[in-house]
Amino acid sequence: MATTYTFKIGGNYSDIVLGYVNSTDIGYCFREMVLTKTDTMVLGSVLNADGVEAAGAGDAEVVLTWTDAMLGDFDMIETGEQFAAVVAKTGATLNRYKLVYSSGDLIDDAGVAALEAKGLKVTNKVVPTT
Repeated sequence: MATTYTFKIGGNYSDIVLGYVNSTDIGYCFREMVLTKTDTMVLGSVLNADGVEAAGAGDAEVVLTWTDAMLGDFDMIETGEQFAAVVAKTGATLNRYKLVYSSGDLIDDAGVAALEAKGLKVTNKVVPTT
């Protein structure tokens, strides 16, 4: 059974998600997944369909957003521990400068194409943030 935490890491939801389709189906754009914490996981991590951090474009399915994370510290979750998180799956516009692979490298053009094929919009029409 996954433990539910609320926390804030490496930025804010609004740093990643720039907009999304307004739908009466709350699960249209986002869904909850049980993830296993790794040493490299951050807000904006690109994940595969199983919730494992993507090493490259071939694994890109969803993006970790933690839309309901407001309080706490990500460091309180031990590496290897499972937790519930919210991911963007379709219909959301995401900040390209905040999306990363497991290596910590920013998403590349192939990764952008993979996410856009899933229905996510990835844009570089933002001012890069740190």
